[in-house]
Amino acid sequence: MDKLRHISIAVPDVQATAAFYENTFGLERVKENERIICLSDGTINVTLTRPMDLDSTACKDFVGVHHLGFVAEDKKATGDRLKAGGGRMDDGKCWDPNSIMVNISDTYWVGSK
Repeated sequence: MDKLRHISIAVPDVQATAAFYENTFGLERVKENERIICLSDGTINVTLTRPMDLDSTACKDFVGVHHLGFVAEDKKATGDRLKAGGGRMDDGKCWDPNSIMVNISDTYWVGSK
């Protein structure tokens, strides 16, 4: 079974949002740089980023869940299932049938296990 281990959320104020998740849910800050703050509960990583720092200029005003990240035992098999289920893959990026970006990795994100 593949495991959900990463959620990336675009927010207007990364510091304030990180403080909210730290104070409200006890998430721990496991990585930080000028673009992102990564929080974790020890199993799932939540990465906060500003909309203007997302890969596409079309995302500059976007706020919300940017993508889901799954650790896959077999990336190719997971990609095949994604396409068979109505998702799509293009230039190394994947989307579910609702056009929500899905990151398929064979390694864990910082703070997840």
